[in-house]
Amino acid sequence: MADNVVHIPAQRRAKVMVVVGTRAQAIACAPVVRALREGAARFHPIVVSAGLHRDRFVPTLHDLGMECDIDLSLPGDMDDGQFHLLAGNAVLRFGLVVSRLRPDIVLVQGDSTTALAVALTAFHNNVPVAHIDAGPHGEHAGTLSPEEGNRRCIAAVASLHFAATEEARAALLHEGVDDARIAVTGATVAESLHRFTEAGHTDGPAPEDGWHDNVTAVSAARIAPNAERTVPAAAPPRRVPDIRPVSLRKVPKRAPDAADVAAMPVPAPSALARPRPARPLPQEHTVLVSLHGLHANPQALKDICAAVRELALARRDTGFLVPMGRHRPLRDAAIPLLGAVPNVHLMPVPPLPEFVACLRAARLVLTDAADLQEQAAALGVPVLAVRATPQLPDAVRAGRARLVGTDKAAILRETAALLDDAAHHAAMAAACAVPGDDHASRRITLALDRFMTGLAPLLPPHAEFRA
Repeated sequence: MADNVVHIPAQRRAKVMVVVGTRAQAIACAPVVRALREGAARFHPIVVSAGLHRDRFVPTLHDLGMECDIDLSLPGDMDDGQFHLLAGNAVLRFGLVVSRLRPDIVLVQGDSTTALAVALTAFHNNVPVAHIDAGPHGEHAGTLSPEEGNRRCIAAVASLHFAATEEARAALLHEGVDDARIAVTGATVAESLHRFTEAGHTDGPAPEDGWHDNVTAVSAARIAPNAERTVPAAAPPRRVPDIRPVSLRKVPKRAPDAADVAAMPVPAPSALARPRPARPLPQEHTVLVSLHGLHANPQALKDICAAVRELALARRDTGFLVPMGRHRPLRDAAIPLLGAVPNVHLMPVPPLPEFVACLRAARLVLTDAADLQEQAAALGVPVLAVRATPQLPDAVRAGRARLVGTDKAAILRETAALLDDAAHHAAMAAACAVPGDDHASRRITLALDRFMTGLAPLLPPHAEFRA
């Protein structure tokens, strides 16, 4: 465990760097950034975006009210599975950020490869690391998953561990983490989604084009949302420093000085302050199918898509929403099997307001992603976890999701039960409860303040989250 300690004088604001690389991380970190800004007398938050798939991620940050200060511009078009390239680029580029800005503490969330690279870089530069959503996310027997491997490496270098539950604290203690460095804060994802929906960001007038009903609209749909994000000419774009070295940047031929730090225009926050309205959903029941972690198991993807096809053909009154994006293995499996089924909607990954609208309107969710399981549970939507690994997700252990694996018969059986049996659906929906009370972000900022002023423990016993 890292033992970095900082003592920030009360008269100086602490530079807190929050690094986000995925939509799930942005959702989880949004309330923390908001709380840091509310404590502006004590904190100077700096939001760093990994820059993956900027066409989708930058609008997501604005939908959540997060203003990006630095964009690492990591390549987002690498082949699936090339995580060593992603990690290497993240270490190089974030290292430049740390060396130039010298933050007092770095916050990472989850167990992604980007989070691990950022944590290692901060640790090697003697900058304390705070890990949001720390602790294992399930039982791991046998070979570790890549995500659990990342999580354990982050835990080894982190100075602060913000666990969502007492179970996560106990697991961290079992791994040898000092109890004085652990704070039970509750889950930030529930707080974030509750605030997002309460603010009405998923409501509003719908555009006339509606949903795209087949795969032929996927390519065109990628272009249409961009027109909505165009910044008016009267609003000059804010410029975010491009911290990459010259060798990694495309420098204009007539640049006066190639050694100068270039700048990258991003959409102005004022122009995107109002979240875009959600598009209308199909009127009948909907099932959201999100499969983005099975790129190494194409046969499992085909089996799941075959099950979805059989369900859709047998239930014409139910719509199946399948976001695909640029995920090549999923496209290769889904397009041949699902492209011609009229009530299967193959579509690009929707913007955040539409994505949350999908979750709220869905009868159930079929997914292999642990973060989506937690997001759906926060909104009271039953989840069927389709996974090809022996690890048992935390949401399944807590009763917020049901593990069906990649077996076609099991998927058909459990999905049919949730669609047909109202009592069964209601019982599973009632069990959906992500640990949190919408105050996790304030606990995190309190723990940061106490850590930087040398107070112990991180949170007084009465201030910690209790389920």
